[in-house]
Amino acid sequence: MWPAARSPSISASINAENASIYHAVIGGNGNDGGTITLTVIPDEGYELDTLTVTDNQGSQRKLTSLGGGKYTFTMPSGSVTVSAVFTRILLFVDVDKASWYAGAVRYVYDCGLMNGTDTDRFSPDSTASRAMIATVLWRMAGSPVVSDALPFADVADGTWYTESARWASVVGIVGGYRDDAFGPDDAVTREQLAAMLMRFVELYNP
Repeated sequence: MWPAARSPSISASINAENASIYHAVIGGNGNDGGTITLTVIPDEGYELDTLTVTDNQGSQRKLTSLGGGKYTFTMPSGSVTVSAVFTRILLFVDVDKASWYAGAVRYVYDCGLMNGTDTDRFSPDSTASRAMIATVLWRMAGSPVVSDALPFADVADGTWYTESARWASVVGIVGGYRDDAFGPDDAVTREQLAAMLMRFVELYNP
């Protein structure tokens, strides 16, 4: 599997649809003291998060970055385990990878619960609307299809939140206010959010 040359070049490619962690064992093969070059090639849309090389004594070997996805280390007398962890590249230019909410943004985007407000923007400081929260809960429920008539005069057919508003009304997650209005663009108050979450949990995780 691995070249026996003294300074082999090893390319580690991940199928990101099936795995985010790569493991491989490099045998000694008489290469102790030699320089091993690793070439890490993430799948499109992914980036390297961590890369470690651990010897058979459990100690991590020092890695030197050469740039361009290439790393080198000195081969010990025994085998080593190469481990690479890949993460999806955040598409949003307004989400700092070091921010406290970056992991949460990645999670809701990867799970299809939330999209960006634009092609490359998440708008983390913006408020959430009633339509947004109803849509998130609808997606968490598996995007069920309901055939009941729309009870809200301010929810038209064919909008991005039409089916989530219909579902949320039918199952009792939300009710209208101001007569037959849903208020899709209204900001969600903390009391409204608490009520919607409670009703959702009672329905789907009793």
